[in-house]
Amino acid sequence: MDARTLDGVGLTTLQNFWIKHARQCEELSGGTVKEYALKNGLEPQDLYRWRSWFRKNGLLKTSKKVFSEIPNAATVEDFETLLPWNVKKNSEKSKTP
Repeated sequence: MDARTLDGVGLTTLQNFWIKHARQCEELSGGTVKEYALKNGLEPQDLYRWRSWFRKNGLLKTSKKVFSEIPNAATVEDFETLLPWNVKKNSEKSKTP
């Protein structure tokens, strides 16, 4: 079997090094990728690139939510626009019929 296979066993030494860091970075919460990289003596851009490569090849899953719902978000109707000549324009009244 080729040393570059993606079965998780046949990874190269370099790939094993980076996947270890990529997985540890994913498991940590409260920090950024850049902080993790700098703390561990790595170049942040290298870690970003390797994480992307592992994800693209199915070796690393994203465990963190990318988007979160914001409860009780304000609606457009809740805002007023202050026009340049200091006239308030309520969005509720500004709707066209």
